[in-house]
Amino acid sequence: MLALAPFRDIQLMTLKSIRNIVRFLVLVSAVFACNCWNVAMGQNQPAESKSSTDEITKGSERVLSVAVIELHRSSSYEMKRQFTGQIEPKRKSQLGFDRVGRIAEIYVERGDEVSKGQPLVQLDCESLYAQRHKYEADLLSAMALLREAESGPREETIAVARASLVEQESQSSLASETLKRRERLLGKKLISREEYDQALANKERWVATVDGAANRLRDLELGTRKEKIDSQKAMVHAFEAALELIDVDIQKSKLLSPFDGKVVMREMDEGSIVSPGRTVMTISEFKKLEARVGVAPSFAKKVVKGQKMEVESNGERIQGEVRAVVSEIDTNTRTQSILLALDNHAWEKVVSGDTVRVAFAQETASSGYWVPTEALMSGPRGLWNCFVIEEIGSDGMGIAALRTVELIHSDGEKSMIAGSIAEGDILVASAPHRIIAGQKVKTRTATEPR
Repeated sequence: MLALAPFRDIQLMTLKSIRNIVRFLVLVSAVFACNCWNVAMGQNQPAESKSSTDEITKGSERVLSVAVIELHRSSSYEMKRQFTGQIEPKRKSQLGFDRVGRIAEIYVERGDEVSKGQPLVQLDCESLYAQRHKYEADLLSAMALLREAESGPREETIAVARASLVEQESQSSLASETLKRRERLLGKKLISREEYDQALANKERWVATVDGAANRLRDLELGTRKEKIDSQKAMVHAFEAALELIDVDIQKSKLLSPFDGKVVMREMDEGSIVSPGRTVMTISEFKKLEARVGVAPSFAKKVVKGQKMEVESNGERIQGEVRAVVSEIDTNTRTQSILLALDNHAWEKVVSGDTVRVAFAQETASSGYWVPTEALMSGPRGLWNCFVIEEIGSDGMGIAALRTVELIHSDGEKSMIAGSIAEGDILVASAPHRIIAGQKVKTRTATEPR
C-alpha cells in the first residue's frame, strides 16, 4: 500500500501542474544543448585565431613575431603652421564711361570670355556726329579766311582804293575853294554866317574822308597785318581741336575690353542712361590668378620676392611665386599679406574666391625619438606606453618590456617621444596591444615583409 502512494499523488495532480513540469524539462534540455555547442566551438576557435596571427613555432612553443625599429635621438622637430587666404584675379576692372549717354548696344553677356580690345558696349553717338559736321563747316570757313589773309589784297582792290582816294581829294579841293568864296562873301555881308559854317563843315568832312581813304590805300599796299594772320591761324587750330575732341568722345563711346578675361558682372541693359564713372560691366582676368594670404609677421619676414612656394586649394596643390610682401599689418587680423603669382594652369583647378592654404615649417629645438604613431598606446595621467625588446639573442628572440613615455609632438603618422627609453633601444613598431610585458617574441625589422 505504501509503494502505491506516490502514484496516487500523481493521479491527484491537476492538468496545469503537469504542463508546468513539461515546460521545465524542455527548458533544461535546451540550456544543456547550448552549453554543449559552446564547448565544442570553444575547442575549435584557438586553432583558427592562431592561424591568423604572426606566430612562429619554436619547437613545441608558439612565439609572436613583431616588427621593430632602432631608436635614434633627434635634437629638434619641424612643426607646420598653416595660413589661409583667397584666390584673386591678377586684374579685375569695373568698366564705365566718362560721359553721359544712352546705351545703344551691348555685345557680350555675363560669363562670356573676351579678348583685349574687343567691343563690349556702344553708346548712342548721333549728337556727336551732328556736332562734328558743324565743326567741320566752321573749320572750312576759318581756313578760307586764313588763306585770304595770307594772300593779301588783290591788285584790283588796290586800284579801286587809289581811284577812290583821287576822287575824294578832288572833292576836298572843291570844298576848300567853296569855303574861300563863302569867306569873301561873308566879309561883304552877302551871305549869312550859317552858309559859311556849312561850307567849313563840308571842307573838314572831305579832308577826313581823304585821310581815311589814304590810310586804307596804305594798308592795302602794305598787305594783311601779321597779328590778323596769327589770330586767324588760332581760330583754325581751335576748330581742329574741337574736331579732335569730338572724335575722342566718339571713340570713347565704345567700351573695349582692356585685357583678356571674362565678363563677371553686367550692371545695365540697352536704353539705359549712364553717368560718368558708373559701372556698366566688370571684367576679370580669370586665367592669371594670384593668392593673397595673411601670415604671421614672424613668417612674413622670412619670405622674399621671387621665392617659390606651394599652395593648396580644393585638394589641389599649385605652384606659386612670391610677387610681393605687403609692408603693412592688417589691424583686424594682425597678419601681413603676401601675394603669390600662381602658375599659368592654376585656373584649370581653382577659381577666384576659392580658399587657399599655405604651410610654413617651424623648427623647434627638443630632444626625443621619432617613432611610428601606431607604436604607442594610451597610458595613465596623459602619458603613453610602448614596448622595447630586451635580451635579444642571435636568433632574434627577446623579451618585451613596457616603457612609459611623454608625447612631445605628432604629425599623424609619426610622433616624437621622450621618457624611459634610450639611444639604440629596440622598439616594437606596430600593434603593441598584441603583446604583454615579459612576453617572449621574435623580432624582425619594420621593413621586412610580414
